Amino acid sequence: REPVRKGGSISIRSGEQCRLFHVIRGTFTFSDTGFTAHRGDNLLVPFETGGDFRAGEDSLALVTEGFSAIRGN
Repeated sequence: REPVRKGGSISIRSGEQCRLFHVIRGTFTFSDTGFTAHRGDNLLVPFETGGDFRAGEDSLALVTEGFSAIRGN
């Protein structure tokens, strides 16, 4: 869980791993595309995508990492 004050941001670096970005409270605007996500939105952030999710108000997000690992037997 990532609480973020208005104007603050969560940075995601490209080339690391894909992530799920869940908006629990508030709004976040993604710097790469200008897309604004609102409370209840769930976004898939691909491996090759990076940028900042800037909070438009006091907000809360959940960022899920490491869910796509393929494990052998």
